[in-house]
Amino acid sequence: MAPASRLALQRPVRANVQLAGERVFVDLLPESWRGLPPPLPQDVVADLARRARLAEEALQARIPTPPPKPLALELAHLPTLTRFSMRVPEGVPITLTNEGAATRLRVTGRYAIDAGNVRGRPRPGVSALATDADENSASLILTPAEGFVVTGEREDGIYTLDVIRKAPPAPPKSTEVAVPDAPPPQDTPLKEVSPKEAAAAAVKVVPAAKETAPKSETVPTRLAGSGLVFPFAHLPPAALFERGGIAFLAFETADPVAVPPPGATGLRSLGEPKRFGALTLLRFALPTGKLLDLAAVATPNGPAWELSAGNSLSPSATLEPVRQPSPAGQVSVSVPMPRPGATGWLDLDGERIAVVASSALEAAGNPKSRRFVDFEILPSRHGLAVLATADDLAVRSDLDGVLIAREGGLAASGTPKKPEAALDAPGTLIFDRTAWDKVRLGNVRQTLRDLFTAAAMGPAIERGPARIAFARAAFANGFDVEALSALEAAAADDPLVAETRETAILRGVMLEHVGRHADALKALSVPVLAADPEAALWRAHASAGLNDWTAAETGFQKVLPVAERYPPEIADEMRATAAEAAIETGMPNPPPLVRAMHATCNR
Repeated sequence: MAPASRLALQRPVRANVQLAGERVFVDLLPESWRGLPPPLPQDVVADLARRARLAEEALQARIPTPPPKPLALELAHLPTLTRFSMRVPEGVPITLTNEGAATRLRVTGRYAIDAGNVRGRPRPGVSALATDADENSASLILTPAEGFVVTGEREDGIYTLDVIRKAPPAPPKSTEVAVPDAPPPQDTPLKEVSPKEAAAAAVKVVPAAKETAPKSETVPTRLAGSGLVFPFAHLPPAALFERGGIAFLAFETADPVAVPPPGATGLRSLGEPKRFGALTLLRFALPTGKLLDLAAVATPNGPAWELSAGNSLSPSATLEPVRQPSPAGQVSVSVPMPRPGATGWLDLDGERIAVVASSALEAAGNPKSRRFVDFEILPSRHGLAVLATADDLAVRSDLDGVLIAREGGLAASGTPKKPEAALDAPGTLIFDRTAWDKVRLGNVRQTLRDLFTAAAMGPAIERGPARIAFARAAFANGFDVEALSALEAAAADDPLVAETRETAILRGVMLEHVGRHADALKALSVPVLAADPEAALWRAHASAGLNDWTAAETGFQKVLPVAERYPPEIADEMRATAAEAAIETGMPNPPPLVRAMHATCNR
């Protein structure tokens, strides 16, 4: 029986009862009491605070701290800069500070910067790269090389760091005027001057000295190595391309070109240099197992081009052809190219090849053969080489690129493909952004546990939808195998669930994510999904997983805009795969979404 006390009071009072843990405090206040009631004793308050702190620590110990969310760091090269980029959620604070010679990018929150895609790759202009993280932030530390500077910019959820070369300081403008020294006075008798001679002397003007401005010329800074060095008084445009197992080196110069001895390079010239208009052409046998490189170098006697053979290549830019339809419906192809020279035509064993050399110091070429109906762009390390298959093909160089056209327009659409079934208009997608974000926030473990309990212990009539909900949540949080197992269990137990469009597409998507590309393509190719644009999108993704790049490129051309309504993680995955398919097939005119993705990754 609980202890009790009975008090006899002489006058009416008000009882103020306060609970403090296992104890009860009762204050007997007169009816005339005004103001706040008396507080608890200080030792009681301190004990309650201590117990609350211990309870909170025990609760946090039972719920482990979620791991930091990774932020993937990407690297892209441009002729004038090296770009690092990563996607950062909106609203996350980012600061960029200088710490001595290094630049620190700090992302506030539980994040970790993943630099795995960057390590081991060439990073021009960067002497050191490091990552750091603590409980409240993650940092990327870049140390630029001497003569380079780091700049940052945030746009459309992507933060970019550009490593660019410092602009040389402008020479100060001089305001000094050279005044010749006055000749020493001479004791000469004064001569009487007539009025006519005085007037002629007054209007006589001394001609100004002719201004001579130094001619600005780009000079290479890389020193010559052990390759074949071709020195010139002024660096001419050059091109290096391959055809039929032979490397062709072309210089746009009227000066004679001497072939240096092969030395240790093993590069042997196939005959003497030949003249084709403004071009001087040299031929070399391709060495087995070696890669040819052409670089602008500096020698004690001036600039030069160096042809070398090795196991690796220096960083270079890719020349990407772009289709340009005219208002009249005629099609031409332009190839952006830095500092192009004039177009020269070669007649090589009955083949007409247009060569456009480049005087850019950084290598810019076409890494693989690109075939069109009327022409073929040959593999080149530097410059552009176009094999004409049409007699009236025209190749013209401009200030910033090369234009390839015909009088009646190019037939550059490629080989016609067999017609496919028309796709329906996109409807409700299987992945909703709001639902996707909801299951990824908060205590994810507890969310999955609750959904799993509902899927396992709920009424039989409700287990099918509950298992679908658990499969969606597990897939959104990266548990692909668990999600597939729950989905297949729901389809096996409930035939109505198995026959729905949602289940069919979800099964194909999850099969694709666990690496079963052939099974995913089969699941997404059933007749009920033949005209479904969302199923067509994932069929293209599965075709890319099977290295069927032609089918993947065809599918992405039609339905890639559907991915823009997906959550960002899936949309980025689709755009990256579509960009890879466009590169693998050498598509001259990829969709706008693919062009945007490709430009972002190479900036």
